[in-house]
Amino acid sequence: MRRIYDDFLGGMSIKQIKDALEADGIRNGAGNKRWQESNLHQILTNEKYIGDALLQKTWTYNTLKKKRRKNRTDAPKYYVSGNHEPIISKETFAAVQQELARRADLLGEGKRKRIYSGKYPFSGMLFCGTCGDLYSHVIWSIHDRRQVVWRCMTRMQAGVDTCGSRYVDEEALQTMAVKAINKAFAIHQSTKEKVIECVDEALNEELSDQAVALEEKIRTLQLELMGYRTDSPEVERIGGEIIRLRNQKDEVLSQTALSAQRTNEIRGLASFFDGLAGPVEAYDETYVRRLFSRITVHEDRLVFTFKDGKEITLKE
Repeated sequence: MRRIYDDFLGGMSIKQIKDALEADGIRNGAGNKRWQESNLHQILTNEKYIGDALLQKTWTYNTLKKKRRKNRTDAPKYYVSGNHEPIISKETFAAVQQELARRADLLGEGKRKRIYSGKYPFSGMLFCGTCGDLYSHVIWSIHDRRQVVWRCMTRMQAGVDTCGSRYVDEEALQTMAVKAINKAFAIHQSTKEKVIECVDEALNEELSDQAVALEEKIRTLQLELMGYRTDSPEVERIGGEIIRLRNQKDEVLSQTALSAQRTNEIRGLASFFDGLAGPVEAYDETYVRRLFSRITVHEDRLVFTFKDGKEITLKE
């Protein structure tokens, strides 16, 4: 399970994870060699892997015939934290949910929908500084010469009158990526700041305390709920309050996860640069997913945004 989560956060698409698992001969939970993308998506969104449980996902609508169906709005659902030993940390789980949401709407609300692809290192990462759309991998063949470039999807589909952005040669992009990494490395070497000083530990602790307090209220209400018959009007009232507190706790946990994720990204980048003996000499595609969160293409420059929020601007 950890591999699936790690591969997803490393930039692989669900299809790529499926293909990799099958190529390595890893069987799924049912013992089959073939994996389904829908099953992998379910694994990435199932709260049981962080030790929690969502109860009453299905309900019995015919007791005599023991018939059950998926619970949409028919009966209240109950979320129990710490129900069993976790496999995945809450921070990793929250980071995956955030990445799933990002990939589902790469360009943001109100923009043209784009489907995430992890086929190439720069896929889903290169954005147009003119219209905000994604750049797409394109192969040009001119006079028997093959050239790999990246082009704005809006310009390709709607024409230059809609977006006049330029293309980017992949070899030039790789060279610029190395320069951005080395510039960030030089900044890291010159500042020598302790990573811990960049992390808001006080905020993390405050959010954690809020989550614990909300969970205690939820547990108290769940115990109270057990004292009522299912047809009691108190069940709906208490169930509604549990859902409200659960949503509130989810928001706090989301903030906690984002803070923890940023902490890990800051430390991860610092660890990467600390492990370098010197400037990077050659392009390595594994660096792209590990270090960058976004690359924005402008007419005269590229802006490389690292996962810790640092931005490096390079003019061509």
